[in-house]
Amino acid sequence: GLKENEAFQELPCIIENLVRCLLRDNEALSVAGEAVLILPRLILTDGTNNMQLPPILGRLLACLARNAGHLVPHDVLIQAAWGNINGATTRTLHQHIYSIRSALADFGLNRLIRAIRGAGYILAKSEALPVASPPKDIGKVESS
Repeated sequence: GLKENEAFQELPCIIENLVRCLLRDNEALSVAGEAVLILPRLILTDGTNNMQLPPILGRLLACLARNAGHLVPHDVLIQAAWGNINGATTRTLHQHIYSIRSALADFGLNRLIRAIRGAGYILAKSEALPVASPPKDIGKVESS
């Protein structure tokens, strides 16, 4: 009836307030479509599905997302993911980018990361909303 309709109209406001509470100590980086990466928790979400990313994959995706639409050189990505640890190579980086691509494919986001041979990677710039809303059950994640 009328009361249900009024409650439904208030739902976006309620969700927006909930998202503000959830993000109080977090940052949400737009990845593509409605997918966002919640930092520092490294949760990839589209508002329905959640995936906890391993730290290295999360740091790589965050670096690419912060520089969406721009070439991110191999050395910058290696520094972002591994810091000053010696031994990280471009081959290791390629393997981890493959894993990120697989994770994004689980969200229906294919071909977002483009390799520029011998130079680095580019994450396609999203034309979607700047930040999607994390789900209410942000604490529940699927590991992969």
